[in-house]
Amino acid sequence: MTRKRGQGRPDIAASADGLPDREQIRRFIETAPATVGKRDIAKAFGVRDRGALRALLKDMEADGALQRGPARSYGVAGSLPRVGVLKVVEVRSDGDVYAEPEQWAGPDRPPRIRVSEGPHPGQKHRPRTAALGLGDRFMARIDGQPGRARAQVLKRLERVAELVLGSSRRKVRTSG
Repeated sequence: MTRKRGQGRPDIAASADGLPDREQIRRFIETAPATVGKRDIAKAFGVRDRGALRALLKDMEADGALQRGPARSYGVAGSLPRVGVLKVVEVRSDGDVYAEPEQWAGPDRPPRIRVSEGPHPGQKHRPRTAALGLGDRFMARIDGQPGRARAQVLKRLERVAELVLGSSRRKVRTSG
């Protein structure tokens, strides 16, 4: 059985020139269950002119509508990656830990993400690690969108020494 362009996906239909519009691409990337590359976009929309698609994606990236991810993948600007490096920015008195992405290219401030240190799905026991503290860095699996995201610790990373620059003066005592 051969599948025609867009068959089975009523939300996907390319324009007359064979290219999807910007909104269709953004919606496709948002709803994709895995990372999306240029090839995936071309396949989903039945695009044959990959050069025109590449130019459109570069233009969307320059406008800030898309951001490049690892392994030539694309994501919607301001969205969280599925896996990333986070840094602890707040530890509340009740034990809740909040972190922010170490690198953030979104237009707003980086979102705060609630961290859970429990076992990974499929694990029976919690891994033996010390509690996270302010300034700790870790690799995490991130679920949800900014504002309601949760992170699951995958691996703790070494702390990066932060540079503190200052000057001091020694007070000279004069006798007199």
